[in-house]
Amino acid sequence: MIRIALIMSFLLVGCRAPLSRSDSGEPEPDWSRIVESINVPPPRENEPLSAMAAFYPSRVAPGDQIHLIVKVRMADPWHIYALENPGPGVATKLDAASNPSLASQGRWTSPEPEALPDGNRVHEGIVAFRRPFQVKPSAGPGRLELSCDLTYQACDPTVCWPPRTIGLRAVAWIDGPGSQRSLPSQAVSAD
Repeated sequence: MIRIALIMSFLLVGCRAPLSRSDSGEPEPDWSRIVESINVPPPRENEPLSAMAAFYPSRVAPGDQIHLIVKVRMADPWHIYALENPGPGVATKLDAASNPSLASQGRWTSPEPEALPDGNRVHEGIVAFRRPFQVKPSAGPGRLELSCDLTYQACDPTVCWPPRTIGLRAVAWIDGPGSQRSLPSQAVSAD
C-alpha cells in the first residue's frame, strides 16, 4: 500500500512540476530553453560584452502575447549592474521604442542578481532580460520590428567603464489567426 502511495505521489508531483501556468492559465514557455536558443557571439576583443535582442514567439497573430528578450553575454571577469541597483554602480536600463502594433504588458524582468558586499547587485556571465507585449488586435500581417537600447556600466574587479549604450533590434512576423509558435527570431545591430 505504501509503495502504491509513493508511486501515486511521484506521478502527481512529476506531472505538475513541468506544467507551470501563466496568470492567464496558458502553459508557461520553457524560458531557459528559449534563452539558450538565442545565439549571442562572444564579446569582441577589448569589449566587455555582446548582446542580442529577439522576440518569442517569432510568429504571432493579432491579439497574441509576444516577449522581447535581450540576452547579454559578458566576458570573464566583467559584470553589469541589475535593473534596480541600490549601490553606487549605474543600473542597467532597457528602453524599447514604441511600435504602433504593440502594447506593453509589463516591466522588464531578469534572473535574481548577485548581491555584492558594497551594496551593488550584479549579473555576470550570461543574463537575459524579458518584457511582455501584446500584438494589438488591429495589427496587420507582415514584418514586426522593435528597437531597444541597452544602457549598461561594465566593471571588472579593478575598473568600471563609463556607461555605454548598444542599439538592438528584434524582428518577428505577424500572421493571421492560428499562427505557429516557434523559437526566437534573432537580429542585432550595434551603434
